[in-house]
Amino acid sequence: MQHFFRHTFRLYIRNPFYTIINVTGLAIGLAAGIAILAYIYGELSFDRFHTNRHDIYRVNMTAVSPDGSFGSCTIPAAVGPSLQEQFPGIVSVTRTTQPQESFFEAGGKITEISKVCYADSGFFRDFSFVLEEGDITTALSGIFSVVLTRSSARKLFGDEPAIGKVLKMNNRDQFTVTGIAGDPPYNSSLQFDALISFSTLYQDKSLYMDWNGGNQYITFIRTQPGFSIASLESALPAFLDEKINRSIRESGWQYKLGFEPLSNIHLHSLVNDGSGGNLSNIRIFSGIALLILLIACFNFTSLATARAMIRNRETGIRKVAGASRRMLIRQFIAEALVLSFTALLLALFIIELIRPWYSAVTGNPLALYAAGGMPLMLGIILLVVFAGVLAGAYPAFYLASFKPVDVLKGGSGSVKVRAMLPKVLVVIQFAISAGLVASLLLMFGQIRYISSFDKGYRSDNLLVVRVSDENDKNMPAFAGNSLGSLPFVESWTAVSSPPGAGVPANGYLPDGRDEVVMINVLGIDSAFLKTMGIRLIAGRNLTSGNDSISCLVNESYAQRYGVTPGSIHHIRRSAKHPVIGVVQDFNFHPVYTGVEPLIFTTRPEEGFNALLIRVNSDLQSAGAGLENEWQKHFPGEPFVCYPLDTYIAGTYQHINRFAQLFSGFTILAIVVACMGLLGLSAVILQQRRRQFGIRRILGASPFSLTLRETAGFSLLVMIGNLLAVVPVWLFMSEWLADFAYHINITAGTFLLTAAITLLVAFLTIAWQSWSASKLNPVEVIKYE
Repeated sequence: MQHFFRHTFRLYIRNPFYTIINVTGLAIGLAAGIAILAYIYGELSFDRFHTNRHDIYRVNMTAVSPDGSFGSCTIPAAVGPSLQEQFPGIVSVTRTTQPQESFFEAGGKITEISKVCYADSGFFRDFSFVLEEGDITTALSGIFSVVLTRSSARKLFGDEPAIGKVLKMNNRDQFTVTGIAGDPPYNSSLQFDALISFSTLYQDKSLYMDWNGGNQYITFIRTQPGFSIASLESALPAFLDEKINRSIRESGWQYKLGFEPLSNIHLHSLVNDGSGGNLSNIRIFSGIALLILLIACFNFTSLATARAMIRNRETGIRKVAGASRRMLIRQFIAEALVLSFTALLLALFIIELIRPWYSAVTGNPLALYAAGGMPLMLGIILLVVFAGVLAGAYPAFYLASFKPVDVLKGGSGSVKVRAMLPKVLVVIQFAISAGLVASLLLMFGQIRYISSFDKGYRSDNLLVVRVSDENDKNMPAFAGNSLGSLPFVESWTAVSSPPGAGVPANGYLPDGRDEVVMINVLGIDSAFLKTMGIRLIAGRNLTSGNDSISCLVNESYAQRYGVTPGSIHHIRRSAKHPVIGVVQDFNFHPVYTGVEPLIFTTRPEEGFNALLIRVNSDLQSAGAGLENEWQKHFPGEPFVCYPLDTYIAGTYQHINRFAQLFSGFTILAIVVACMGLLGLSAVILQQRRRQFGIRRILGASPFSLTLRETAGFSLLVMIGNLLAVVPVWLFMSEWLADFAYHINITAGTFLLTAAITLLVAFLTIAWQSWSASKLNPVEVIKYE
């Protein structure tokens, strides 16, 4: 063993240039593989730290109508307690709300806390979150109680004790800190910075906490170990009929319940609420990591094969000395494994370098050495062994196949095979690289397209000011008097929610329909169309004072439900709402989802939650001016203001992150491919030194020799580009199909890809070709 390691060390030290290329290439490939392996491990580990995970289920509700069905994980508050009361197998019920931003005042300082949820008292009993301070049985049992995470407590109180302190939330209610929890791990579907006792919600009489309405609560049930969910599901029809379905049967609607295991929520959720993981991304990045690793392994294979002449005598002598073919294969593969494990050390260093970027893009901390990470470490070791065996397998079998007689006479096996294989591997490497480059170009083209897409309204120079229930009564004075006196304000409007990131939907009964249908609804005032730059194409606009029951609809609604010029059309929901006008279509959802029917009303059920203010000056200075006026009318009330474009851009964050991660791995693939091309060209040019000398004597110039050699490699790169066209076309056509509006795949993308890869390849090998062509002919042929 000692002899083997000494021999291997000397072998690699004698050829530092090729060793560096092989180790660096393998290290980059392994770094990409390890990063993706950690990403996959993190995604698969979601919610698996909960001790009771096998007995916890999320309750989903599906609304079924003659027009179709839709499911949701947010359901009425009364569902969970009713289930526990009816079915003894349910041990406990925990309800939470979706995280929301809130402002807490402590010691005269207002601090924004991003993820504030309401949670039932059994939260810390059912889930394995750590309560560092406080009692898990009482921390969330009393009304107006709040549990802070350790990070939130530090933001609010610094190093001072937080238990027992009183906080004021959103300049309204006061809460007592009853517990300090550890920060939730990244691989938890439930994320929070503060938890407020769920019983507090029952103090607000305006909330719907019964079965019929208020579908905004997430409900988890914990069953007895071994309890059969199938038996529970079989009893649901009668249970639901008694609770709600009997009362709404005439409307044509009915509700169904489903139970989703906690460990399935992140990747295999039956309800797409946009918060889970993406199996498609896992498959894509796994494939990319494998391709990069293949490129790195191909580097080793092509270099080892091209340099076989150097080791053929060693092989022949070993065989004459009694070494069997099997012994030689084991030795050569072992040498590749040594190189692979050496590359692992460099790969771990590369991981540390890219950790900040990787964590920022994926949200995964890339914690390779965290407690409980043994499966990940085992996967990394298997990955290194796989890379070593894959890289060394062909050279091992190839070198071990040499016949001693042929080798010692000067032969080296099949020259044709030795010459062709490295070239084939170069083609494959650049086919992979070109495919990634072309895909990346198309992705960024699509991102630019949706970013600059005409949404049907003017989003520039628009500021969003968030409005709370507490400042509703003073809002008319603020909007009518203060905003009108500010010289940089052009116009303003109140809305139930800013357009661009989606608006809620409710059940409505349009004329001509016998069943209720779910339709998006947006609360506006009479200045909405002017402020947003949206055109009224038929009828008249709403007036805030006189049209309390009238409504507008968009073109998509008019086309689907038969609203024609001069016709009388009504929409029913607790009253009969006449349609008085039709508005041009615009993208109130993110542009990749398309336009759906939309109703406009001046009486939104949830009230007006934001002001949209169009300004004619710099947004930052306009925001500062608005804040001064805000504090005059709402002293102590948090001022939340942001550009509408920033709000809309947040809806494309997951697409941007995907593209950033894809671009990072594409760059790695190109670097590894170029390193392989650099090493291979060096080997081939070294073998052609005599040929270059003879050509120089016959009158060839250095420039012509350089052009001849670079043209040969460029041809290989072009063949790789051609091979990449069909796979890229198929992959990107499927990816673009997820967008309602998307770019077309054109030949220009592949031409630009070819230009990029050819330029990179040329820069990689041109200097070597030029150096080789400038050699002195006498030095290489004098021994002849």
